[in-house]
Amino acid sequence: MIINYHFNNGENSEVEVSEELGAVILESRKKEDNMERNRRRRCYSLNCMDFDGEDFADERTPETLFFEQIDNEHILETLDKLSETQRRRLLMLASGMSLHDIARAEGTSFYAIHVSIEAARKKFIKNY
Repeated sequence: MIINYHFNNGENSEVEVSEELGAVILESRKKEDNMERNRRRRCYSLNCMDFDGEDFADERTPETLFFEQIDNEHILETLDKLSETQRRRLLMLASGMSLHDIARAEGTSFYAIHVSIEAARKKFIKNY
């Protein structure tokens, strides 16, 4: 049995295989074509959908947005009470940097970063 392969660059190739292997390849291609056809058929248009339900809901309400804004303002006020170095290092830690990364970026020792960040945490918690 001869199986044809069509490549994206326009090339075609023919491969001769046994009848059993050819049947498996053809069945696989048939299943793949059916799955692709079903996927296209199940594609939803927003024009035919109901806009009710959890799929389209935004859990944030004006009340939660208001409290979120107050929390953010309180966090910024608390950060302003830290020294510039403590604030910078704490924000670096919050952005995902490790203590070793911060020490390398600051050009100082790991211990100095550790002490500075611990002091910043305590000060932040005290003032928050």
